Amino acid sequence: SLTSAPGEGSEFAFTIAAPSCESGYGDVAEAEDGLDLSGVSILVVDDNPVNRDIAKAILSPLGVAVTEAADGLEAVARGQEAPFDLILMDLRMPNMNGPEAAHRLRAEPGPNHAAPILAFSADIDAELVAGSNGAFNGYVRKPLQIRDLIEAVGAALEAGSPVAPSRGGVSLRIGEGI
Repeated sequence: SLTSAPGEGSEFAFTIAAPSCESGYGDVAEAEDGLDLSGVSILVVDDNPVNRDIAKAILSPLGVAVTEAADGLEAVARGQEAPFDLILMDLRMPNMNGPEAAHRLRAEPGPNHAAPILAFSADIDAELVAGSNGAFNGYVRKPLQIRDLIEAVGAALEAGSPVAPSRGGVSLRIGEGI
């Protein structure tokens, strides 16, 4: 429907027939046989709140405790306060970009010195991650694909780190995920 009045503006309304999303992404959790992310703690760092919300909407129903940071400075501060099993780090942010924040977390003593860090960007490739001097353990492309995010998180946790718990049930396929 449309209601419009000159000089006052217009109001549009519509209805879309769609399935309920009350169950969140539980069907994805069931599809990832053997992957248990309950109790995993992830720091999601992105200057765009929509990207943080999407990551949280995918990960929270899987039992992941998600903490958010809006830029690299906040990521470093949060990373010095508490340990995380994994950090999902945007590359381009104000105040401090992702690679700088990742290098700071790696270089400074703290609870996330060895935590897996996945680069999170629309324009990323394996060469960039390989050239990061160990700052990143892999990457996830934007826009987020549910299965890619879950597989990358599972693979990074499975690869093992002194901080991350050992997780089973995810295999890394060359050319997919990270």
